[in-house]
Amino acid sequence: EGDEPLVYMTDCENVLREDAPEPPLTHAEAMKNGPGADSDYFRVPRVVEK
Repeated sequence: EGDEPLVYMTDCENVLREDAPEPPLTHAEAMKNGPGADSDYFRVPRVVEK
């Protein structure tokens, strides 16, 4: 008696940061972060067989 019911198994509160808008990546920055490039597209390994 006298105990509050649990809503969550831990007593942690939200520790995530607030969302903040940032400028988008340029095309060149996005392509630089990819595995490879072919013209304006990412080049990735084949994952589906014919």
